[in-house]
Amino acid sequence: MRPRIGLLLVVLSLAGCGLPGPASPDAPTAGTTVPTPATPELPTPLVATSSPTPVPTPAPTGMPGPVPSGTPIPAGRPAARFGYVAKGMTAEVMAFVGADHLAYASDHLDFGVVSTLAFFSLVPTATGDLPMSSPGWRAWTSPVMDAVIARAHAAGTRVVLSLARFAWSAADVAASTSILASPAVRHHLADVVAAEVVRRGVDGVNVDFEPIPVGQAADFTDFVRRLRRDLDDEGPGYQLTVAVTGHYDSWDVAGLVARGGADALYLMGYEYAGSRSTVAFSTAPYGGPRYNVATTVQWLLRVVRPDQLIVGVPYYGHLWPTAGPAIHARTLGGGGDLPYPEALRLAQANGIRYDPVEQSAWSEWEVRDCSACALHWVQLYFDDAPSLAAKWAFIRDEHLLGTGVWRIEDEGTPGAIDAAMRAAFLPGTS
Repeated sequence: MRPRIGLLLVVLSLAGCGLPGPASPDAPTAGTTVPTPATPELPTPLVATSSPTPVPTPAPTGMPGPVPSGTPIPAGRPAARFGYVAKGMTAEVMAFVGADHLAYASDHLDFGVVSTLAFFSLVPTATGDLPMSSPGWRAWTSPVMDAVIARAHAAGTRVVLSLARFAWSAADVAASTSILASPAVRHHLADVVAAEVVRRGVDGVNVDFEPIPVGQAADFTDFVRRLRRDLDDEGPGYQLTVAVTGHYDSWDVAGLVARGGADALYLMGYEYAGSRSTVAFSTAPYGGPRYNVATTVQWLLRVVRPDQLIVGVPYYGHLWPTAGPAIHARTLGGGGDLPYPEALRLAQANGIRYDPVEQSAWSEWEVRDCSACALHWVQLYFDDAPSLAAKWAFIRDEHLLGTGVWRIEDEGTPGAIDAAMRAAFLPGTS
C-alpha cells in the first residue's frame, strides 16, 4: 500500500498566490458507458529494485517474540469466511485505515458498508519479529484500537492486521530477503503473526510485501502457506489476503491462492500514474491506451478465479504542473498526491471535467509561480463518486470477490462516495 502523503507544497503555494483561471467546461455525462478495453500487450513489469513511487519504510526496531499488551478483545468472528455475507452485502469491501487515523474509524466510519477493516500496519523486523517499540505497535495495542475492534464486531465487520514490508530500496530489499530467504525466520514470523491475531481478538491478516525481491517468490508463497496453516490451527474462519500491485510479476499469484494458501488477492488498483509520470493521467485508469485496471484484472483472471480477487480503489488523486491545459498533457515535474476532499475542493473551484475512457475526474487551471512571477498550468486527476461507481459496476459485472479502499479516512466524512459504495454493494440502497 501507499503511505499517507501530505498536501503538496504547490497546493499550499496556490492558496497564497495562485490565481485560478476560467472554469473548465461542464463534464460529459458521468454515466457514459465505457466498453471494456481490448487487452494490450502487457508492458515491461517493474523490477524489485525500482518503484513508481519510492516508499520509505521505518527502520526495524522490534524485540523477539510477541509481548502481550492491552486486554484481548473476543474475536466474535462470523462463521462465513468473509464478513460481507453475514452483513447482507453483495461483495467484500475491505477498507484500510492508517495507524495514525484510528479515531476516524472509531468515530465516523460507515461500518454498514465495510465488511473488513484492515489496520495499516505493522512492519516486521528483519529477524521476523513484530516492531514493539514502533508507533504502529502503540496504535495497534491502544485503547482507541480496542474501541475500533469493538465497534467493527458489533456491526458484523471483520478486523484484520496488515503486515507490511516494502522492498523499493536496496536496504529494504535486504530486510525482506533476510525474512523470506530463511525458512526459520519466515516460519517464525508466521507463527508470531498468527499468535498476535488470536491474542488481539481480530479476524485475520492482509500481507503486504511489495514487491517480492528477485528469487524470493517461492519463499514468499511458502510464508503465506505457513501463515494459512497457523491461522487454521487456531480455528476456522480467519481471513488471509495478499496485496499485489498492478505490475504483479514478482509474485507467484497462482500459487498464493492455490489450495492451502490465501483466500484472495488484493489488487492495488492505483498508482498507475504518479510523480514519475511524463504524461498526466488517472492514478487508477479504468481503460485507455496505457496499462490500466481493466487490463490488469483481465490478465489476473487468466490464473486466478474471480472470487479470489479484490480490486482496491484510491481515495486520493494526483496533481502535476503541466505543459498546457489539454487532457493528458506533458508533465513538468513530479507533483504529488492529494486526499479526495482536497482534490474535490480544488476541482470544484476550477471546473470538473470527466474522461469517459479512463473513467476519471480531472481538472486544469493556471496558477502563478511566485518565485518566477509567471503563470503555468496544473492538472489534477482523481476518482470521484461517478468514477468509483463505474469501477464498482465493473467489479460486479466481472463477479469479483469485491473491492477495497486505500485509505478510508481520506474520504473526509461519509458523503457522496460512501453513498455510491452503498448503492453498489448494499441491496435496496437508493
